[in-house]
Amino acid sequence: MKIVISHDLDAFRRKWGELVDRQIPFAQAKALNDFGFKVQKALRAVIPNYIDQPVAFTRNSPMVYKANKRELVMAIFLRDQGKNSGPALDFMRAQVEGGQDKPKAAERSLRNRRIMGTSEHTIIGKSLRDRFGNLKGGGRLYREMIQAVQPLEALPRGQKYRAGKARKGNAPKSKYFVGKPGAGSQPLGIWRRQGKRGLMPVLLFAAERPTKKRFPFYQFVYRLFDTTFQLFMFKALDNAMRTAR
Repeated sequence: MKIVISHDLDAFRRKWGELVDRQIPFAQAKALNDFGFKVQKALRAVIPNYIDQPVAFTRNSPMVYKANKRELVMAIFLRDQGKNSGPALDFMRAQVEGGQDKPKAAERSLRNRRIMGTSEHTIIGKSLRDRFGNLKGGGRLYREMIQAVQPLEALPRGQKYRAGKARKGNAPKSKYFVGKPGAGSQPLGIWRRQGKRGLMPVLLFAAERPTKKRFPFYQFVYRLFDTTFQLFMFKALDNAMRTAR
């Protein structure tokens, strides 16, 4: 997902002639790059206005591919993956264009183990969300839950006996279970037993719904281009003319 920007400078050439022809590649490349980094900064600033509590990776996803005097094209795009994370472009594409979010790794694991339906997604229990809306404990807690609730036939051989014994009452019940507590009055999902404090919803299962468009990426960039790029071009050309040798 990116926006590629170039610029037609025939009008400048007609007006300023040979001197402009010599300086124009430097000026155009500088104008494109200055504009690109200005837009990048603006996009990063407004993302929290459209996406609720975005993590740092999402806030910093707008990137710039720089132009140079030989390739007078600059691109503004949304980074699709991080150094220590999986692809993120599907999430951002859904925010920009609408449609289905790509399942998270934990959701794919739950589906593959037949713990959750293939057309369902997870909602994290309110008390277990961090300030970004993600599950407190992250991957460690996901692995702990999935191992505790996966179907008996899916367990490794060495664990089947222990799981079977637990289900017969010969060992403590697992801290996690899949179901609809309260005689079916509570939502389906993974719940955690809290001893005397009762039950806590960890991951609730809900039917997938298309994501509405939230982030006007294209409109935002094009509007800035229409209203500000000429200023960047005049400034870059003026600087090139003053420093020309």
